[in-house]
Amino acid sequence: MTGQDAGPTPGRIGPLRDLLGAALGLLGAHVELLGLELQEEKERLRELLLLAVLACAGLTLGLLLASAFLVLLFWDSYRLTVLGALTLGALGLGAWAIAGLRRRLAEHPNTFAASVAELEKDRAHLRHKA
Repeated sequence: MTGQDAGPTPGRIGPLRDLLGAALGLLGAHVELLGLELQEEKERLRELLLLAVLACAGLTLGLLLASAFLVLLFWDSYRLTVLGALTLGALGLGAWAIAGLRRRLAEHPNTFAASVAELEKDRAHLRHKA
């Protein structure tokens, strides 16, 4: 065995160390970005849930009180007509609310879009370097 077979020369380890350092740096940046996106999504979902619960509670109480008022107001003459109209109104309001929630949830189709974009940029950069 000669001295050359003893192991890699210091000239070969330097670029490998640089590559490993760059890879770890990229990984750290991506993990940090992923953590930020998770936090933002958690806050958005918390806000949506709170708004949905408050809207449901307020609308339910309001609809019940308005329905009772109108039924009592028209008890002698049009109580069935009023109950039918209130039922249709409540169903229409519910359908409108569901459509609004679907639209709001569709605004963010990909929670991790920024992370995916950064990974794609890194992949393209590495392909260009190779």
